[in-house]
Amino acid sequence: KFDKENKISEGYNTDVKGFISSLDEKSFKWKQSSCLVIGAGGAARGAIYGLLKKEVKDIWVYNRTVEKIHNIIKDLKNEGSGRIHILNNINDLDDKIDGIDLILNCTPLGMDTGEDTTGARTLSYKDIMPVPDSWNLGDKFVFDMVYKPSETLLLKKAKKEGAVIIKGIDLLISQAAYSFE
Repeated sequence: KFDKENKISEGYNTDVKGFISSLDEKSFKWKQSSCLVIGAGGAARGAIYGLLKKEVKDIWVYNRTVEKIHNIIKDLKNEGSGRIHILNNINDLDDKIDGIDLILNCTPLGMDTGEDTTGARTLSYKDIMPVPDSWNLGDKFVFDMVYKPSETLLLKKAKKEGAVIIKGIDLLISQAAYSFE
């Protein structure tokens, strides 16, 4: 939105609303839930903001670059009552995985990106699982923000084990619908 007279621009983020509505459509129980967010880029930042606004109990965050997690914590410290915990290694959750209600992949792991222009190496991450294969995902909500392929290895594993899955395309559609507002 742009106010020409006062030269003021206003922007809107529809990703957070799309993220929340994608989980609401699957009847996710927000209050007092524990969530794992894998990644610390823009998608993860928006998701963490949404989780804090929905008053989840705990948010575990894993990213290769821990400094990015520290920046998110600093920027969102006043945005809700949930606690953000930093994981130095995703395997640090092995003994806590049963208590996690939502696993959210905000990385390109699982994405089919094709090949570079020289064909020298594959840029595809489609054969990489963002969580340990030993984890049982059966009683969880598993949300993968990857949309190509629509069903990643993570989602296939989660579906096979009986988890509620949310595909990246669901987020794209939800946030696009909000963008028309």
